[in-house]
Amino acid sequence: MKDKSFGDNMGLEVNGIKCLLSARKSGVSFKKVMMIGRQGLFITPDLLRKNLAKLGIEKSFEEIAGILSENGGFAEPFFLKILGAEDVQSIDYSTFENASVIHDMNIPVPDDLKNRFTAVIESGSLEHIFNVSQALKNCMEMTKVGGHFIGIMPANNYMGHGFFQFSPELLWRVFGGENGFIIEQMILFESVPNPKFYKIKDPKEIGERVTLVNQKPAYIFIQAKRITSVEIFLSYPQQSDWVALWNKHSSRGDRMKASEGEFKIEDLSAQQSRLITAFKSLLPRSLRIKLGRCLTDRKYFSLMNQDMYRSRGFNPKYYEEVDITNLK
Repeated sequence: MKDKSFGDNMGLEVNGIKCLLSARKSGVSFKKVMMIGRQGLFITPDLLRKNLAKLGIEKSFEEIAGILSENGGFAEPFFLKILGAEDVQSIDYSTFENASVIHDMNIPVPDDLKNRFTAVIESGSLEHIFNVSQALKNCMEMTKVGGHFIGIMPANNYMGHGFFQFSPELLWRVFGGENGFIIEQMILFESVPNPKFYKIKDPKEIGERVTLVNQKPAYIFIQAKRITSVEIFLSYPQQSDWVALWNKHSSRGDRMKASEGEFKIEDLSAQQSRLITAFKSLLPRSLRIKLGRCLTDRKYFSLMNQDMYRSRGFNPKYYEEVDITNLK
């Protein structure tokens, strides 16, 4: 029989539940909850009881078993009886799982759902929604000022599961101050029993892309607080390393030029550039174009190989191991 306490079940499994318990410990209010998709519970009674005990929440085996079996295994009893919720809603495209709100997240949510919930919980739905920018905006708008968006979202090695996998860069840029949010926690973990949890650094802060090449499915846990009500996506997010590059080149007036295949290679020394320019001037035009493309391709693949090498495994430059049970 398949162990449903962890794996690729898109609902709340043991590691996702650890993240929610961590959020509770850090002060997230689950008083009014909106689940994106009606989430199921995929954890054994023993595992849930063990993780609750770490936070000083004592429940009998019978109580835990009842929570997990009530409502057909859906997550409402967990929010109500463990996390202190008073109202738990769910939103979905169809009536398939009896969500309380039927709405297509590809389009804007109605006004009566905006600025209403203390916790909007996403755990395996947004990757299935084509208009993901609108879906993210919906989640953000439904979050009450002072409330939180909580995401437990597929990252690496979920190709084919849905339309998308999510990267730290996207989430850092989306849940920024310009959209009225601050990120309190962003954690990456692999979908295995007892994984290590890693705090993910902001690519903008460290000045390079935060990447990962690994062999197991991985999730990102994000806890973002809404601090003010502003128009979301008034300007669209841009990838931080490109913004830095554009700003640098704009200020120097030194943009890379590409005209008829004659490319300027910026990382060559001035002397090398002059030699190449002189050499190219002696060649027929067709050969000049081929040479320019060859040099550019060589530079590109060299940079790509360096990037892949740096990104293998959990590079401490990008990831800091943390204890998920002691995050505040």
